[in-house]
Amino acid sequence: MNQALLLPFLSYAIVTTITPGPNNITATSAGIQLSYKKTVPYLLGISVGFFVIMLIAGSFTSYFTSQNDNLFSVIKWFGAVYILYLAFIPFINVKNKKNKSLNKNYSFITGFGLQLINPKVILYGVTIYSSFTQLIGGSNIRVVSSAIFLSALAFVCTSIWAILGTTLSSYFENKTFSLVFNSILALLLIYIATTIILI
Repeated sequence: MNQALLLPFLSYAIVTTITPGPNNITATSAGIQLSYKKTVPYLLGISVGFFVIMLIAGSFTSYFTSQNDNLFSVIKWFGAVYILYLAFIPFINVKNKKNKSLNKNYSFITGFGLQLINPKVILYGVTIYSSFTQLIGGSNIRVVSSAIFLSALAFVCTSIWAILGTTLSSYFENKTFSLVFNSILALLLIYIATTIILI
């Protein structure tokens, strides 16, 4: 296990999971329309679905990288490039507004099913396990324990958006706040990508 990757791993996991995406946007909508208590089944569905995707991504990546050492280097570069891409997305899509329509059926099944078609979660799983294989891959225990951690983190982050969604939305209407927030996240992602390449 490469301990030098622990801080970049935690930084990437937190930054990517807390930023807006289908899970956080729908959690915000659910929080606005329902009480937090009533959104919990939906949030649990997201978390369990997230766990399944992470488990698949972790198992897939660990298997292929264990078969070929050179493959790890290639995947590591892919992961770093994708993380750099994520750093610049907020500035490319500054004109984008909220999703045109959000699913108002906030059940466990809906939250779970969303993960199976959520490109952000699928790409996130492939990227995090390919970029941090030395830390969270290579064995079934590492893959399962990291998947549990990442799904728990997803639950915490969607809960934050569900509870504070309306307040955060009003802050993001302020262009200065949005620019500063996105710039800080971009710098963190650039640091993470650089660390992955150098280690």
